[in-house]
Amino acid sequence: MDNHQKNLAIEKQIFGSDWYAHIKMFWTKKVNTQWFTDELKLKFFFDKLPFSFFVLCVAICILILLLIIGFYIANHLVANGHAQTYLQIFKGICK
Repeated sequence: MDNHQKNLAIEKQIFGSDWYAHIKMFWTKKVNTQWFTDELKLKFFFDKLPFSFFVLCVAICILILLLIIGFYIANHLVANGHAQTYLQIFKGICK
């Protein structure tokens, strides 16, 4: 029965539907949903925000960290005379 249901179900979730569901459930209908939030003792970060939000936050933090490290390395190369400008560094990387 379970396999039959899985074969009939839609395979791919609509992009952003989990975020939309969380917004509709916890942010736009606060009056109607407060009772089960209290009953289940839902926490803000772990229960009311979708997992993809945390993945997005981690990806943004990693990107910012990589940009800072890249800027530090480029600054170090220019300061030590290995490259005249930042543009030369990026031309060397893109070859």
